Amino acid sequence: MGCVAVEAPANAYLSQFSIRSGWECERGYRELDGDCLKIEVPANAHAIDSSYGRRGWECDRGYLTASDICTAIDVPKNAYMADNAYGGRGWECERGFRADRDTCVAIAVPANAYLQGTGNSWKCERGFRQDNNSCARVEIPQNAYLESAGETWRCDRGFRKSGAACAAVELPANAHVGNSGDEWECNRPFVRKEALCVAP
Repeated sequence: MGCVAVEAPANAYLSQFSIRSGWECERGYRELDGDCLKIEVPANAHAIDSSYGRRGWECDRGYLTASDICTAIDVPKNAYMADNAYGGRGWECERGFRADRDTCVAIAVPANAYLQGTGNSWKCERGFRQDNNSCARVEIPQNAYLESAGETWRCDRGFRKSGAACAAVELPANAHVGNSGDEWECNRPFVRKEALCVAP
């Protein structure tokens, strides 16, 4: 085996970074079938390194690629131009609005709710839960408390859930409330036998 000289085509230069061919096309040209062809940059576009795109060009800010041309982005009301917009449309709705085809519509935030995250959705406040398009108050029964998420309730220790209420855990003799708080366990050395704690 030996070393073969790298033959670069016209409008190319030798490059140690090109493992496959040993050469790369000059700026303004792109590789096609072993040659470097001049890139035809359309209006409202600019040439880029051919290794970053097959076309060798990309549209200027404010324009989108449509086949081999660049078309102006039509930013609707209540929106702003964005480089990385969802779906490649070139724009995003402002906070408090959501995209609906080619427009931005206001998000209807019900009572006892707030806009969350990027502002394109809403969430009920603590102590309320979502009920279709509204927020219903979480009704907390006696001997219960609102859970950390704020959307449901849990019985206090020593009580267990019974429908929409909390019923006291009935302890047999020689028993105590278990770790879960809504069940009982036998005191040592007693063992459970059905609903009783008996000596071993």
